[in-house]
Amino acid sequence: MHNEPKKESNAVTWRVFPDEEGNVYLLLMLDEQERHRVRVNGKVSLQALQDARKEIIATLHVKAGKPQAAKQEEARREIEAVLDPMRAGNWLSRAMNAAYWTWAVLFAVLGAVLVTSIAYKGLQFSSNLPEWIHLVVLGLYGLAVIRLVRWIATTRRRWERGERMDPYGLLMLTGLILIVAAAVFASLTFLLYNHGLVNLDPVQGTQVSEEHLLDFYMWHLLKLVPLLKVNDVLKWSEPISYSQGRVGFLILLFQGSVVVPSIAAVRFYWENRHKFGLRARAFVYEREWSPDGDALGNLKDLDAT
Repeated sequence: MHNEPKKESNAVTWRVFPDEEGNVYLLLMLDEQERHRVRVNGKVSLQALQDARKEIIATLHVKAGKPQAAKQEEARREIEAVLDPMRAGNWLSRAMNAAYWTWAVLFAVLGAVLVTSIAYKGLQFSSNLPEWIHLVVLGLYGLAVIRLVRWIATTRRRWERGERMDPYGLLMLTGLILIVAAAVFASLTFLLYNHGLVNLDPVQGTQVSEEHLLDFYMWHLLKLVPLLKVNDVLKWSEPISYSQGRVGFLILLFQGSVVVPSIAAVRFYWENRHKFGLRARAFVYEREWSPDGDALGNLKDLDAT
């Protein structure tokens, strides 16, 4: 039994025609529904018609090889490789960005540690001076802590800090506030202890000193961090115990006025970290954004005007 010959598809038709204004077009007719046309540039000639045919064929090849969604995805990857090379760039871009951010984070951490150490040591040094000088220094530190806490106390102020600083600056500022505030409360508590206004009980042979009181307040700071239970996980027992409500009031004052706003600032940064990142960039790119849903009016391509 002989195989029946396959039916030939409809012949491809290339039509040349002018419009009412005298412009000449080349029209490709694949079938009744699919037609493609292109304007013939310049004076009509065989070469001009062949160039127009090549243009139509090239367009068809692009459409057949890369559907619209695939081309859009490719464009997205190109944009991401430029604006976010750490995640979407090639291996060299990732390596260079990793090195840059490693050094940047290292210097930021070292800078924060240096500033915190200077602040803490300055307060500790003043405790060896006459008491009135120490009180003045302690008061200045307290005013500085109040001012810093105000910077992160509300949503509006957090946005202001995030816009003026590097996006990670809000986190560094929060860490600085916590440590300096703990040092201020430790120095104040030690001053009250020396005057017999509060009672403190050393634990496991530790002495009541500013260093151990700093650990004492940091212990209560970590105790307030929700869910993690850092002190229990690290098996870190309370450095100094107390039995007076006055000391408990100081702890609550430290937690309520410093720790709670600081935790809220860290949470605020985490919830808005992508927005902070976008604000820091010269070009804003969000993968799923399109102008269709925005009230931008009539969009015009600059090269078409």
